[in-house]
Parts: sequence; structure tokens; C-alpha cells
Amino acid sequence: MLVETRSAWEDLLIYREEFYLTDPVTEKLFVQGVPEKHEKTITTVLAQALNEYYNEHPIYSLNARDAKQAAARMVLKNVIVENSEIVITLGI
Repeated sequence: MLVETRSAWEDLLIYREEFYLTDPVTEKLFVQGVPEKHEKTITTVLAQALNEYYNEHPIYSLNARDAKQAAARMVLKNVIVENSEIVITLGI
């Protein structure tokens, strides 16, 4: 089964010691091999499952064993996407 998804990234990325997507919106979802009569139901269920997964699982984690990433983790306070740009807040 082939599943393809794309999300609108505005205001979806947050940093809580790891990077998470918050309430991602699936714009398009293509599932190969599903009969047309079941397509809407499958699309709805898969979109909801993807949303729940990304709300609970980080999309990226800084490696505390890597000196550069550990240093970045110490000063990184917030990361958001705003107007299609990544905005990073650093602090001590």
C-alpha cells in the first residue's frame, strides 16, 4: 500500500526538548489500491491516525551525546514556523 501525505507547515512545529508537529493538517492523502467507495473513510481514518501519531512522537530529537547538538539543546528555547520561515529563540 502506498500512502502519500503533505502538510501545511504554518504554526505546526513546536520545540519541547524535541521537535513535534502540532495538529498537522493533511492536505492530500493518496492510498493506492483502495476501492473508490471506501476512499473517503480510509482517508479520514488515516489522516486522524497520522495527526495523533505526530502529536505524540517527535519528528526530530537533538542527540545529547553529540557536543554540538548538546550545546544547541542548552541554548535552544523555542522553534516555530511563522510566515513560512523557521523562527528560533535562543537563550541562556
